[in-house]
Amino acid sequence: MREAFYPDVYVIPARGGIGKSHSTQANNVVAEMGLKLHSNYELLHLPDNIDQRLLEALKDYPEIKRVFNKMDNIDIFIFGLGRADVLADWRNLSTAEKRKILEQGAVAEAFGHYFDINGQVISPSSTIGIGTDNFKKIPHAIAVAGGVTKAEAIIAVSRIRENMVLITDESAAREILRKLQTMSDTK
Repeated sequence: MREAFYPDVYVIPARGGIGKSHSTQANNVVAEMGLKLHSNYELLHLPDNIDQRLLEALKDYPEIKRVFNKMDNIDIFIFGLGRADVLADWRNLSTAEKRKILEQGAVAEAFGHYFDINGQVISPSSTIGIGTDNFKKIPHAIAVAGGVTKAEAIIAVSRIRENMVLITDESAAREILRKLQTMSDTK
């Protein structure tokens, strides 16, 4: 297999760190991609759910400012998405906060936002990184999600913008088709 060399490419995390698994931390994924592509990469040494006042104070710190400035020039955005209920637990939302977003119809979470089945924001991100306005402006968006239980989440996030690429598996694809058919039958 031929090695990839992309010295003019920058790989950056679109979010801060979340969760406890080292292998799925944004900085770790970015570093691995950057090394495998032989490209440049920047790390963002902040938790995803940092207090807004603290974030504002840190935004002028040179290492952090450099990453935030690059976020305005993203050409390709690769991101994961998940079920609202599962990600609410992962993000340590309180029981009341979780119940509220689920009662409002949240079925999906992507880049810190919770969405209903129509792709409408139920709860905007209180975290750092890419927001829905940025997401809509990025030329190439690639979502990665699989499993039959993520079908509604995939449908919801796919409705945010028309020209998104989805990488998924057969079980999710079949369930998406089934749910879309059911939704159109009930109209």
